[in-house]
Amino acid sequence: PYKLDEFKSFAFIPLIFFQIVQIVICVLPGQPIQFASSYLYGILGGFLISICGAIIGTIITYYLARFLGNDALHIIFGEEKVKSYVRKLNSRRAYMIIFLIYVIPGVPKDFTSYVAGVSNIKLKPFLLLSIIGRSPGVLGSLLFGTFLAKKNYVGIAILIVISIIILLLCYWKRDSILRFIGSYEDSEDNKEV
Repeated sequence: PYKLDEFKSFAFIPLIFFQIVQIVICVLPGQPIQFASSYLYGILGGFLISICGAIIGTIITYYLARFLGNDALHIIFGEEKVKSYVRKLNSRRAYMIIFLIYVIPGVPKDFTSYVAGVSNIKLKPFLLLSIIGRSPGVLGSLLFGTFLAKKNYVGIAILIVISIIILLLCYWKRDSILRFIGSYEDSEDNKEV
């Protein structure tokens, strides 16, 4: 049987590809890809692979949404949901909202890349904020893969406990968090950001 380490010399290519696909097909989870990336390449290598894939995937979804337009996104994701997120991304607090969406676990993230493409927000600030916001979650997944590679089961257990606590807090406060994000919708403020 082949060991995962035997594919290390070229495995980064499919890992980047799968990270891109995970963002384009936004219902797929990204954590298994990140576990594998850090298992093979450590935290720094895994982070570079994950972020490279995330950047490419975000650019693809942003421009794909521009190409498809509002009507297609309404059909795929639902008209009210898309309109609500477009209002958020066209508000004065768009940068804060983008950061919060990406940093808080459990809030739909990669769907936001599509909505950004039909909003007034420019790609560069959106890309920067989404990468900064997603980085803590990515690093958590990468730590898990690194601990697994080193057979550090105490580290894995601590990471699982911390993750569960964070997820429970976010779940417990989800209504407040979503209200906080939703409170920044301002349909009259459709400025270019």
